Amino acid sequence: AAAAGGCGRGGGAGDGGKSAKRSAGRGVPEAREDDGEQQVAVGASSSHVICFLCGERSHAATDCEDRHRGATIKCGAFDTAKASQRKRMLQQALKEAGLPALDRVMWWQRGPNASGSFFARFSSEEDVLKLLEAPGFKVSGKKAV
Repeated sequence: AAAAGGCGRGGGAGDGGKSAKRSAGRGVPEAREDDGEQQVAVGASSSHVICFLCGERSHAATDCEDRHRGATIKCGAFDTAKASQRKRMLQQALKEAGLPALDRVMWWQRGPNASGSFFARFSSEEDVLKLLEAPGFKVSGKKAV
């Protein structure tokens, strides 16, 4: 069964990008998009919307045609890791668990001391279900429920 919140994983696309519309300059939400090994801050003005699943700036995740292929992944291991290591940690954990690879992923964190989440897109809805149904999925030894 999927769990949302805490250290866990859940289907869907969170708040649909509404949080990314708030200003990161005020110490609130900041979305980061992986660009190879580097993470780049994405959008942060009150007039800016970004889809956490596909990266388009024309719609929120709740309106994305890819939302059925998306999942939110949370775990304390990500919060204590260096930004440059998070994506590799997730990819390695998926591989070790025999789960499908990611098609696209975006890190989102409300502020520098807050817990963050990955918004992941897989190749198919079936791939998302495999993740959600995986027993004992762990990232760097910490359980993602």
